[in-house]
Amino acid sequence: MPTSRDLIRLGVIDRGSAERAVAELVQADDPPSAVFSSSARASMLLVPALQHRPMALVSFGDFPMAESLTPPVCAVAQDPEEIGRRAARLILQRLGQTGGAHAACRDEVLPVRMVERASCRQPSAL
Repeated sequence: MPTSRDLIRLGVIDRGSAERAVAELVQADDPPSAVFSSSARASMLLVPALQHRPMALVSFGDFPMAESLTPPVCAVAQDPEEIGRRAARLILQRLGQTGGAHAACRDEVLPVRMVERASCRQPSAL
């Protein structure tokens, strides 16, 4: 499914920007049924903005407050220790290569897991 730029909101940094982002999404011709947040901070700001709205919420990156919020926030959890191990290994490999910092870059894909909580469901399903 192609990404619609009309559904992307950047700059959720405070309560007002979260409210505006949600209001804009709700008023779209074809409003989304869920919001995917790229940070714990944005997710915490979106929870009150989404109350009484027919949208689910998923956060990228689990965070300690996720279970304490109302509703508890569904998250795509990462393994920070494994991210650190891989980053250190890649840095050491790159330092050992000829070409140093200009050596070829590559993508690393790490597994994630879904932590399902109540915010994954639309309010009507709760």
